[in-house]
Amino acid sequence: MSQGVPPGGLVPQEGDAVPAPRTPSSQPARASRQGGPRTQTYQGSGLPLGSSRPTREETWAAMSAKIRDRLGELAGDVLEWFTEGESTSVEDRPRAVVLGTRAFCIAEPRIDSTGRPVYVLNHYEFVPGSHKKIQVEHRPGREDVAAPRAAAAAKGSLPKTSDLGLSKRDAGQLGNLPPKVQELLQAPFSSMDPVRRCEYWYRGRPHRLDSYMLVLAGRHFVTAAIGTQQVPVGHTVANAHWNLTCHRFAVDRVVGT
Repeated sequence: MSQGVPPGGLVPQEGDAVPAPRTPSSQPARASRQGGPRTQTYQGSGLPLGSSRPTREETWAAMSAKIRDRLGELAGDVLEWFTEGESTSVEDRPRAVVLGTRAFCIAEPRIDSTGRPVYVLNHYEFVPGSHKKIQVEHRPGREDVAAPRAAAAAKGSLPKTSDLGLSKRDAGQLGNLPPKVQELLQAPFSSMDPVRRCEYWYRGRPHRLDSYMLVLAGRHFVTAAIGTQQVPVGHTVANAHWNLTCHRFAVDRVVGT
């Protein structure tokens, strides 16, 4: 494995266009459910850009070669990934999140019972051939701002944010995305089969995100939105333009999470 990036990774540099994700064997996903209530959409919480920090490439290189190699073996061809400093770690070691064609993987630093620094590898292994995707181009006008919609549940009750396992923070991040994308990402989940983990990451500059990634993971499905965002002149984040690929995988086995 290269020290700078995961194998098969698509790593756009700051300011460069993002190449299309590698999904050679995938098939289009269904855009909506057949029958039943419409999926709830949320109000976006915004997309602030933090202060200058090490790039994901620099943080990835700081991880041990053993962990990097193992993540590459588990994930397969990489669709998107990120690393970030783990503030809860004594050594401030980074954590890594990798979405590939074989698995969704998370490596998190921990201290074991003997006081040694270790990494815990959690991963969602995918059913071979289950990868589906759909492209979404969102181009609202200046005055178009989508309002969040509550799905009409059975017996007239409205679902709560926690019905799918999303925290308020996760729902706010999901709400930054176009309504159609929100629906696609949530479609396979339910109160009986909720989201177990939400991971997201983005980088860019004011009025443009060069890379964006959001992943929802549950016991039976993993969904993701990967792409770019731009805020044209006269627009705001609420009616920004998006180019996204939505992915869905069936989960065969969950290890560690």
